[in-house]
Amino acid sequence: MLSGQHYIWSFAGALLGSIITALITPVVINFTIDKIIRSLMTGTADKNSLLSYLYLYHNIPIMRILDITHRANSGMPLLKPFEHYRRTPSLDNILFNPAQLSEKPLEDSSSVDARVILGMKTELPLELKHPLLIAAPSTGLQLSHQVRSILISAANRSNLPLVISEQNFSKQEIGDMHQPIFTISDYDMLQGNLDVINQAAMIEIKLGQGATSSAACTIKREDRDVQAYLPRLYNLRSKRELGKLVKQLKKLTKGVPVALRMVNNKYLEKDLEIAVQAGIDVLILEGYEAGSIIAPAITAANFGMPLTHGIARAQAFISNNKLERQLDIVASGGIWDSADCLKLIALGARAVILDNVVLFALLGEQLTKAVPWYPLESLILEGGKKTAKLNIDEAVTGLANFIEASKHEMAIASAAMGKQKLSDINTEDLLTLDKELSSLSGILMP
Repeated sequence: MLSGQHYIWSFAGALLGSIITALITPVVINFTIDKIIRSLMTGTADKNSLLSYLYLYHNIPIMRILDITHRANSGMPLLKPFEHYRRTPSLDNILFNPAQLSEKPLEDSSSVDARVILGMKTELPLELKHPLLIAAPSTGLQLSHQVRSILISAANRSNLPLVISEQNFSKQEIGDMHQPIFTISDYDMLQGNLDVINQAAMIEIKLGQGATSSAACTIKREDRDVQAYLPRLYNLRSKRELGKLVKQLKKLTKGVPVALRMVNNKYLEKDLEIAVQAGIDVLILEGYEAGSIIAPAITAANFGMPLTHGIARAQAFISNNKLERQLDIVASGGIWDSADCLKLIALGARAVILDNVVLFALLGEQLTKAVPWYPLESLILEGGKKTAKLNIDEAVTGLANFIEASKHEMAIASAAMGKQKLSDINTEDLLTLDKELSSLSGILMP
């Protein structure tokens, strides 16, 4: 009898539980979906983890992030047993030409010479042991002091210059840099750094950030007591003022190279004429691949042209005007691995800048300290809720490892093409089946 009552009560309990579940589950699901939709429609990417993930993985394939993490963990060239994923379309359509019999590969990749000089005709040219530069990413917000410290330590350990961008590095931090590259995007930045600007290895005049280069607006907002900004056009009212600014910078720095950061556009050649007349030594060129967290959607999605096309056009301009010893090209934006770097060098860049990729390299597996409940920005931005969780030593090692792996991979590719120097790699070492790209860049089709 007791046993029968026990079964009855068990059945009644299960039935009641099922009824309650059936009633509550739709309510919970509806509430959750409503909350997600409201969050996606009204939230901001730098505070909303879900929206941040959607933007992140829409623009950057997860396999690319995993590749960066593997290099950061090991410091060794990446072995990929599977078919490669697609990168930026124009870069993906470029391949390297392997040396075989008529052109023999090198037996030892460690003998490849990676040295390069920027601003050869200046009084204090920038001598690089490798054609890579690190940049503090232009996120539109200030990086935490932990991340700034990581960038400085990794750049010094890897013997690479560090581009300051618009980040507020302290005078002490600047003094700790091996080869700082100052960024000037408004007059206040110049006036506020006159006492330390003579430490610069190079100066860059920044007209904007990627596709926002021509933006005629400034966007500001207060977020976690940090002012956000959209990199803006330097206030140059005439062509003559650019020349005056260049002369002033060279005098202040005793003759280091002065670079101009520009975006690839329809009038690139005309812009280059103005830059050369003003005395610019280095062109830092970006394509539409570069961007900023707070860039207006209209510019981020619709302005500019691919970086590869810009590098090819700039190189043609230099060649046609016999400016090989007067103007050097540095590629920036949308560069994610050693193959990207080497292809851009072959197209005409003397060096390349690593920016957003360095954040993923320094984070490595530590990104799990934020995800899934917080966006990655909470680990790297000033005032972020998880910045204190970032292990600085581990991050420095990860970024230094990534750089070392990239250097090694570039040397391997150079040896496979039979090139003793990275600077000797040119369009003759590239292949493409893209007729338009071949016509524009000079890469011969098979």
